[in-house]
Amino acid sequence: MWRVLGLIATNFGEDLTVNDELLSASQCFDKALQIFTETKAEAETARTLRDFARYENKRGNPTKARKMLDEAKEIFTRLEMPLEIERCSGVWNA
Repeated sequence: MWRVLGLIATNFGEDLTVNDELLSASQCFDKALQIFTETKAEAETARTLRDFARYENKRGNPTKARKMLDEAKEIFTRLEMPLEIERCSGVWNA
């Protein structure tokens, strides 16, 4: 849910109100990463990192985006998910 909210906030370019709390896309992605890391949902962690990287790249933070993307690729590689690795190239085209 939190990753999707991060994507929505990214696409609309606005903060979202969730349970009476105003949250940025970054805060939504952070919450998603926290949950996926705690539950050891590695594929979802990597997908969130990829989406977060796209967001950071759009905001003009390519160094931060590259670090997140590299971590996502490492997870996808370890999990043997080549199609997800291919989707990582879209971060720079977004």
